[in-house]
Amino acid sequence: MKKYNGIKKKDIKSKYDQTADHYDLRYENIQKAKFNALFYELKKIYDFQNKEIILDIGCGTLIVYEQFLSKLGHNFYYIGLDFSIMMLKEGINKNQVKLRHNNYSTILADVEYLPLKSEKINICVSLTVAQNLIDIEKHLTIIFDILDKNNGVLLISFHKKFFTLKYVENLLKKIQKIDYIHVNSENLEDYLFIIRKLH
Repeated sequence: MKKYNGIKKKDIKSKYDQTADHYDLRYENIQKAKFNALFYELKKIYDFQNKEIILDIGCGTLIVYEQFLSKLGHNFYYIGLDFSIMMLKEGINKNQVKLRHNNYSTILADVEYLPLKSEKINICVSLTVAQNLIDIEKHLTIIFDILDKNNGVLLISFHKKFFTLKYVENLLKKIQKIDYIHVNSENLEDYLFIIRKLH
C-alpha cells in the first residue's frame, strides 16, 4: 500500500469519506480565500475564451466549481476529480440546482493517475493536494502534459505546514517550459502559485 508522508493512502481516503458531510463547515472559507487570491491574479494574465475546460484535482465537495460559477457564469466546462466517493457525492448533492446546466463531469480517480488526454485542459486547479503526493515533480509534469499548449495554466497551493517557499521554488525551477507567479498569501495557510505552460 502506497504511503503519503507516512500515511497510507487508504487511510487518507477513509478520512475524507468519513468527514465529507461536514467538510465545508471547516474548510469552505479557507479554500475560497485561496481561490479568490489566485483568481484575482489570474485575471491579469489570462485571456478567457469561450467555454474554458477546467480540471479540479482533488475537487472534494466542488467548492472550486461554485467559485468559477460565480466568476464566469456557465461559460466553462468543469471536471472534478477526487478519490473520495463521499466527497464527490456531497458536492453533487449540495449543487443539484447549479449542476442542472450540465457543464460538469466528476471522476472518481487517484490524482496521481490522471485519466485525461494530452493538451486538453485550459485551467487546472490543485488546492492543498501536494502534501498528499508521493512524487510531486512527476505529478506536475503529468499536469503540464494535459494542459493546453497555447494557454494552459495551473493554479496550485502548497501547505506551509509541509513545504518551505524555497523548496517549492526550487521544485518549479527543475521543470522545463513553464513560467510561474508567486501570489501573495501572507494571511493564508498555503503558498500560492500560478504556473503557465510555455510553448
